[in-house]
Amino acid sequence: MNKTINKVVIAIMALLIVAGLFLFINGNPEEVVIIDNDDNDYHTLEYNGETYYYNTDIISILLMGIDTNEGVYGQSDHMSLLIIDRRSKEIKLLAIPRETITEIEMYGDDGSYLGLSDNHLGLAYPNGYKAGKAGIVTMEATSKLLLNIPIIYYVATNMNVMPMLAEIVGDVDIELPDDSLAYRNPEWVKGYIFNVNKDTIEIYLRSRNIYDDFTNKNRMLRQNLYLNWFFDNINSINEEDESFLLAKLEEILENCETNLSWDEAETFYELAMDSMRSDPFAYSISGRYAIGQFYEDFYPNEEDLLSLIIKLFYVKEI
Repeated sequence: MNKTINKVVIAIMALLIVAGLFLFINGNPEEVVIIDNDDNDYHTLEYNGETYYYNTDIISILLMGIDTNEGVYGQSDHMSLLIIDRRSKEIKLLAIPRETITEIEMYGDDGSYLGLSDNHLGLAYPNGYKAGKAGIVTMEATSKLLLNIPIIYYVATNMNVMPMLAEIVGDVDIELPDDSLAYRNPEWVKGYIFNVNKDTIEIYLRSRNIYDDFTNKNRMLRQNLYLNWFFDNINSINEEDESFLLAKLEEILENCETNLSWDEAETFYELAMDSMRSDPFAYSISGRYAIGQFYEDFYPNEEDLLSLIIKLFYVKEI
């Protein structure tokens, strides 16, 4: 493979991976949406007497952070959808709580199909892995959650990426927004200046008290603060030393699994370089958390979710 194409692939994969770590931004409140639609047809929606069509200029790429240090087998600790609009030249990100209850395919340890189950979306990946199609099963489950909108591509990476990110942009001091790390160190309370570096980044980005309820929300807030800073600094790093950045990004690629081809990666890179992050850039799904039988469950607000789907994936009939 020639060096130019290889650099292109590395750059677009880095864009996807870093965007996939942008975990939490509050979505804007939307008006209540009433949709009359065939459950299996995403092409057309009727909303308050007006017709909306699926935006065929959109490319959706599912991003997953897998809870493991080796390979990419495990639960999806993080899930988000990168949305590239080829016409408007905007990039958006939809963060999806891993605890979201939705319909997923279940498989036995031998790969045999066991049927459908309402379960955590984060479990779709390890269940699909048993049948040799982890990414496909997770894309299908996410598509069902989002009114069957098409999702064709995925990128999955493991926890080894976190220190690599710190090595790319260097250390940063971040003021803790709450007391969610105090269980690790009594000094790490709200207002404490926490130095995020390659040795502490996993503590900062991943830690949560599993003995308290709903602590994933606090973790997502910390991640948001770090990644805002990361995005603000990555361009200057690239301008100063492209060879260093490319070397680090090659390390990141070794911890990824994806169905993107080289040609597709090159195309998406060109689109991304010619696009801008929308304002707002990232969206979240509103809903409620509840204590389930074994774990915490997240139930999306159906009306808000439908409204958000229209906002992100549909255009009004002219």
